[in-house]
Amino acid sequence: MNEKLDSLGPERVPPSRLRYRYNCENILKVLSKYLEESSYKAFSEARKGRMPNVYCTISLPIPEKDPKILGDFPLKVYEVPPQTVQPFALPRRKWRDFWINSFAFQAHPYHKEDILTTLGVLFEHERINYLPFIGVEDGNIYFSKDFDKGVTELRLLPVHKTTFKKERFIAPFRDYYEFLPYYLNVVETMEKMFNKELYENTNLAASRISEELVWTRRTKDGRDIRINNPLEIPNDLVPWGAFEYFLENNKCWLDQTNCRRCDKTCWPNITVDIDPGGKVSRKEVIDALTFIQSDLDNEGIKYIVKFTGKRGFHITAYCNSFKSPECNYIPLKVLKHSNEMSTKHIKQTIETLSQDPFEVARDYIRCKTDYWRGLAKGKLNFLVHDMSDYAGNMEYVTVDASVKRRAYYITYYSLTAKKTVCLPVCSNGTVTSLELVERIENISKNPSEILKHENELLDVEIKYNDSSFVKDFLEENERKIYKGQFEKVAKRLGIA
Repeated sequence: MNEKLDSLGPERVPPSRLRYRYNCENILKVLSKYLEESSYKAFSEARKGRMPNVYCTISLPIPEKDPKILGDFPLKVYEVPPQTVQPFALPRRKWRDFWINSFAFQAHPYHKEDILTTLGVLFEHERINYLPFIGVEDGNIYFSKDFDKGVTELRLLPVHKTTFKKERFIAPFRDYYEFLPYYLNVVETMEKMFNKELYENTNLAASRISEELVWTRRTKDGRDIRINNPLEIPNDLVPWGAFEYFLENNKCWLDQTNCRRCDKTCWPNITVDIDPGGKVSRKEVIDALTFIQSDLDNEGIKYIVKFTGKRGFHITAYCNSFKSPECNYIPLKVLKHSNEMSTKHIKQTIETLSQDPFEVARDYIRCKTDYWRGLAKGKLNFLVHDMSDYAGNMEYVTVDASVKRRAYYITYYSLTAKKTVCLPVCSNGTVTSLELVERIENISKNPSEILKHENELLDVEIKYNDSSFVKDFLEENERKIYKGQFEKVAKRLGIA
């Protein structure tokens, strides 16, 4: 096997360790809500002249008899966070037969998503599942330093405290040999997704099954796999046990993504992540999907629609660069929280966020969502974005704009953990129909027979857009969509 890929292989995990595992997706959803509330408290303090940072602490019980149970996890605490997040350790404390090791992460309230990104990567470390529980605390943090005495003081004001326990783990396959026939069929069609452009300067993450049923995201070293040769998947990664593939949603010019030390300029692709609630009908999902496609087609934007293997869809427009708005743009986070902010702080925040391509991409998707809902004149009232009070509601379709430096999206033609196949549906110029979606769903549910339908599957061809469509839309439409809020903030800033 390729030496580079072989060196990234995860450690073997005893099957007994796999019966109960942490549901990282649910943990991050809870923490997202908590950090949002902590951010509100921080904004309210800004009116008093000083805004605290927000923080999140994870407390891990380390058995006295096994002090090295976490392996290299403590090192990852300091390697994983991006530049916007500062990690630090708190004094450990004794509890029964354990030492509680606490690691904290602080960031400006506007960068709370980067704390979530950091925790998302760390929670994928296999050794987390060796611990009986994970304690979490979040809130506001004040930092002060007495230069005369050389003393630094951190004051933590908790808002939430909770404990997470493991859940029964339902594996997608009983063992490696049950998995292999499924994927050997799927991999035959994977050549359709291989374009050099798709993988050039892009990191790949993978879920893996070993002969003793190991299912982990990425690797034991916390590093992602960089490939440019399509043969590496069938020749190296499939025999290695990889079955679910994720692409990083940006252009990264490093061999391995390391945002803490990265001085390169990277930019995101634009992915409209359509996530329907449980009570949303298939017709409503298709109505939203076709309306969005029609609008993008009218603007001449090239994109690909992908079925994610469950009920959701991704519409991805690839960009060959990124241009930020030069005027008439106020970040949505500023519009939302301006009442709690001083004018000076508003100016500083606008200057910072408006130069962040990932923040601009998020605002574009959110503004577009509100624009689509208004343009549909009542037909898409169930469509909201992730900053809406109705986000995640069972009766709404949520457009997730969580575009982060380390955001990952499942690749085209990838087996999912539900034994379905993620499939491309269509590209720009082809309107999605109910019949087409039903056909794709039926093919997706039978991965072992996917070769029977090879002629029906889309040849993926990545076409890049000039990203000026993001800049132009925000400059022209943001102040119209949020007229009252925009004018209120503009008046405070002295903008005509």
